[in-house]
Amino acid sequence: MVINQANLDAMFQSFSTMFTEAYMGTPGPLLEQVGTRIPSNTRDQRYPFMQTISGAFRQWTGARVINNVVVDGFVVTNIKWEDTLSIERTDLEDDQYSIYASMLIPNLARNARILPDQQIANIFNSNPICYDSRTLFATNHYLDPQAKTGAQSNSLATKPLNAVNVALAQAALMTLKGPDGIPLGSYGTTILVPPSLQFAALTVANASFYPEGKNGVSGTFGSQSNVWAGQFNVVVSEYLTDSGDPTTAVWYLLDNRSASLRAALWQEREAPQLVSLVDPASSTVFFEDRYYMGGRARGAAAPGLWFKAIKVSGA
Repeated sequence: MVINQANLDAMFQSFSTMFTEAYMGTPGPLLEQVGTRIPSNTRDQRYPFMQTISGAFRQWTGARVINNVVVDGFVVTNIKWEDTLSIERTDLEDDQYSIYASMLIPNLARNARILPDQQIANIFNSNPICYDSRTLFATNHYLDPQAKTGAQSNSLATKPLNAVNVALAQAALMTLKGPDGIPLGSYGTTILVPPSLQFAALTVANASFYPEGKNGVSGTFGSQSNVWAGQFNVVVSEYLTDSGDPTTAVWYLLDNRSASLRAALWQEREAPQLVSLVDPASSTVFFEDRYYMGGRARGAAAPGLWFKAIKVSGA
């Protein structure tokens, strides 16, 4: 390729198109099915989650009873992200740039696309502080956050993934209450698992029957109808912490019925884009004899509504 500004601009435009196509063609299951995407227009975004979440209307007799709504200033700061490629000028002169078109640019787009998924998974893995000053998954979430009284749990232990333990997790999620003592209406619709639990999750969610167990051993003694068949969406993520053992791996039951009310969020300030330094007159290009292209994005993941998820650890 003849190195001039026109050819470099045309090459970058071609790479930019390839980047966009590969980006849109890469799935992002955690962002789409588990997290909430929230547009951001400032560096620090404040989320006024209500501390006094009530569960029901009351009969109106006489004057209205005023609820003093208290909001927490939960702040999420956007982070800059980058992934950069270096391109030797001689590679372009010798027409070796096809490797960038066929492999490197699509891989750069993939890295940009999975960024939200990786960061949402990190919310589940690291269990950060939530808006109520407790970790996202905890055994001591306040019943009344304003008064800081009471305790309830969205973290269960020693329960490997099976139909019986899904029932226990579902019951725990459904009984989480607001300050007025009324259930908040959570109901699990998604089972989120690492790779080692994919088979178990798909069996619970889809199998019409499952093997009957006798004396702690499953076998072909008979079969039982699976009452959970068709009730759950299964999301498998390789970015979740995985013990590699189905009896000990952590799994999650999530209420994802509303795309705007979930347990994790991805705050997007600037969507990923491809940027370049390909000006032959640039001092960097002149001294190093190379060009640069890279992805750039701004955003951050954060915990959302803790009562929309149950974390369950294995044995």
